[in-house]
Amino acid sequence: FTLILQKNSLPPSSINITDPAKSKENSSPKLFSIHRFFISQGGVIGVNITLQTKTEKCLISTVKPNSAALYHGVEVNDEIILPPVHATTRQGSPNVYNLFLEASKRRPLMFEVKRPFNPAFSAFSSPLPQALMSLHRFIITQAGSLGITLSSNENSMTRIESVAPLSLSHHHGLRMNDIVCKPFTNGRELANFKSFIDSAKGVRPLTMEVWRAVPTSVAELSRHMRQDEGGRTDENPFIFSFPTHPASQKYTLEKSVAAEVASKMDAIENGDKGGTIEKGGKGQATQTFTIENGDAGKEIILVDDESADEPDPGPWACDFCEVEFSTLDIAAKHEKTCQGRRSADKEKK
Repeated sequence: FTLILQKNSLPPSSINITDPAKSKENSSPKLFSIHRFFISQGGVIGVNITLQTKTEKCLISTVKPNSAALYHGVEVNDEIILPPVHATTRQGSPNVYNLFLEASKRRPLMFEVKRPFNPAFSAFSSPLPQALMSLHRFIITQAGSLGITLSSNENSMTRIESVAPLSLSHHHGLRMNDIVCKPFTNGRELANFKSFIDSAKGVRPLTMEVWRAVPTSVAELSRHMRQDEGGRTDENPFIFSFPTHPASQKYTLEKSVAAEVASKMDAIENGDKGGTIEKGGKGQATQTFTIENGDAGKEIILVDDESADEPDPGPWACDFCEVEFSTLDIAAKHEKTCQGRRSADKEKK
């Protein structure tokens, strides 16, 4: 399997970790960013890793040209880290090196790295030169709704307003206030709001790049790491499988998007005169709003990039009595009153 990349289109990978012997010369605190990678395709990842026996740090020592790792944005000197829920005391901490080697044979592989902040790159390329920002890349291959809410302001910045819990975007590591930019431009070109929406619908793999504020404290850095959010198949935190949800939970997740749409429609009707609503096709949760009063020029879109022409996959089974139904709506309504017993009138529908 071969990946074709544009030359000189990737962020610089020549970031060096500060020599501990020279760290005393720099009194300013060292900043880091957390980057999450989700590799689904099989084959060679394309990295060499090194274990520092004294510090127990597991570092990316080499990123192979035209490799999956390079395509995903992995860089030399990235430190592979464990999620906070797995990190214990140093004496009892698992060996990250061995866990990663074991997990690298499986797919999908999900891991996070701690990367030293590069202020020169941020100042030169980010849309907010005075802010401390890092560039992140996400390759989404799983089908389904992205589960993000986007907004666009008068400065043509497309920003993530919210991320639905347990959605694809949540699992891949997208965060609120991320600024979306055009992939493979070193972050110098911001994503066009409408073009991104059009290009994201049903496209897989979907490549997203965002600018994100760099954590400035240890507590904030920890919050940027993966939390205990499900999806693990065993005790190895790098082995991941997408969690499956009962019909009632999936119904709630999907309806939460519709509820947010309805609330914004009510806001427009009850005082935001002049606001317009563009409704998506039949079955789509995607809505576009232009609100002129109170939030001038701002557009908000709830991104649900699943095809509107595809019927709900079925059948859907009740979690209590295991009777199957043809649609999710029928199954969810049934679960609310199900007694957990089969009866003669509960045939397969």
